[in-house]
Amino acid sequence: MEWDTVFSSRDQVEAALIKGLLESAGIQVVQVLKGLKSLTPIFGMGAPGDIELKVSPDRAELARAIIAARPEPEEGEEPEGTEP
Repeated sequence: MEWDTVFSSRDQVEAALIKGLLESAGIQVVQVLKGLKSLTPIFGMGAPGDIELKVSPDRAELARAIIAARPEPEEGEEPEGTEP
């Protein structure tokens, strides 16, 4: 089965938050590391490259709607659940 990419980021924390958001809605998520991120054991999570989140095609529309509806932190504000 081909999975649909619903989110892509270079930021590991942002990708993890979105993945958790989708999983909490009951959507199975596959995380794919692109570029040097795929060599994380060698270069660490600071390696350049994208993190893609993929879901099954029948859940892609719902996943995109959930991502679009998430609240954005105010400028200078830390995302909820993080400490400065």
